[in-house]
Amino acid sequence: MDFPKKKIYIFGSSSMGGVRIITSSLRDSLKELGHSVEYIHGLKAIKFVILGIFNSTFTKFKKKEYFITWGIYNFIPLPKANTINFFHGFPSKTQQDFIRYYLFKIVILLVRIRRTKSISVSKYTSSILFSIYKIKTITLRNSLPYSFLKKPLKTKYTKDIDIIFIGRATKFKLPSYLLFALEILASEGFNIYIIGEGSSKNKYLLNNKNTKINFKNFISHNKCYQMLARSKYFISCSETEPFGIVFLEALFLGCRIISPRSGGALEISSLISDSYPNLFNFYDDEKSLINLLRNLEKVDSIDPKNLDKIHIKIKKYFDPIKHAEDVLNQFN
Repeated sequence: MDFPKKKIYIFGSSSMGGVRIITSSLRDSLKELGHSVEYIHGLKAIKFVILGIFNSTFTKFKKKEYFITWGIYNFIPLPKANTINFFHGFPSKTQQDFIRYYLFKIVILLVRIRRTKSISVSKYTSSILFSIYKIKTITLRNSLPYSFLKKPLKTKYTKDIDIIFIGRATKFKLPSYLLFALEILASEGFNIYIIGEGSSKNKYLLNNKNTKINFKNFISHNKCYQMLARSKYFISCSETEPFGIVFLEALFLGCRIISPRSGGALEISSLISDSYPNLFNFYDDEKSLINLLRNLEKVDSIDPKNLDKIHIKIKKYFDPIKHAEDVLNQFN
């Protein structure tokens, strides 16, 4: 269905992470489809609200503009008929801090009261929101970032990193038992990188100053792109990952996945991994993860022909332009 060319406001994020990546990707995809898009976050969003109140902007927007929101931006009194809310996740004490956890619950209540049309980024997220919070959402799985299709790697990187972790280094996403297991592998010659910041990493480094693991602070998205392109395995310990855009990025760049048998990774795997043994390596608990890592062998890069086939599957199910079109269709 053709969507009329109108101004679209996307409320995004200034913080590094999945929300910023997917909202920026949606912005770029909508622009390619010919729409005028404004990306708003942080202070710019506050200015938008203040000017809207003083100029009665929100009433003028009713027939002219469309809005894509998430989280706290649902507190802005936007016209319901022209607004779609994204649930990039659900309230989780392992995913958010104390304030964000309870603020998320308030947002859910607000969305229910207003009956704002809402999209979940995965079936997993949708089922939790309905089962626990009795809120119905439309499932539109996140897409591969637009930049991955439009800015291919100019350099072919050597796969010299055996295992990489990218994310917030908390006790839930990077538990101490994983770090100790990775240290053993590093002492055996595995090249391992931990990229991110958090209490789990800080505590480990405090007591392991001679670690053989390579620790790095947060880096730019483009740099992450390069590091994943150099990696053979991407590892995650997040059991409640709503989707995990980094799984798609890692797969697209030729990484195998080590992940809990739950959440977004399991959903992605069900769509693309049937024909590729060992592309996903799932575990159920601490013991099974330790056993998996103990038996892990150094592997070669994924065969180029197989990687091309994986790209085709990812583009089939997670195409950013198709995703943008599906989002627009929800306004009709």
